[in-house]
Amino acid sequence: MHFKHDLLMAKRITVVPTAGNAFVDLFRTIVGSLPEEVAQEYAWYVVRLYGEGDMPRAVGRTMSDVLETIDQRGALPLSWPELEMMSRTMWQIFDLVVVGVAGGSAKVSPEDNGFDALVNAYGIVIEAFDSSEWRIGGRDERLIASVAASLA
Repeated sequence: MHFKHDLLMAKRITVVPTAGNAFVDLFRTIVGSLPEEVAQEYAWYVVRLYGEGDMPRAVGRTMSDVLETIDQRGALPLSWPELEMMSRTMWQIFDLVVVGVAGGSAKVSPEDNGFDALVNAYGIVIEAFDSSEWRIGGRDERLIASVAASLA
């Protein structure tokens, strides 16, 4: 696994998994590395999801419900425990964008596309792109430092 930690401008990490299940395992690692007391300060939203797993059933929904909610509302709100459960129950992830909003809930707009726009608007972003790389960005140095340490 290769990763780059960029401390310029917004805090960013780019990770390129190198083998097999490394892509979905990386999601578990990223979510698992976030300090719970800090992560609970955020409202979490799934803005994009293309993958397979038991997450929808684990949070009392079907995959079609999840995708319909994202399509209609622009994002699926999740609690911190639901995001942790999602990280443990997905077995394949192709595309994913998860946004953390500090201080509670917010309307996440589908027009806020692009990694930099999301980071600037919402603070913490976890993005998996087309089974090739992960990008994590945000203004909360505690979260970025925790993720970087877990990948070192």
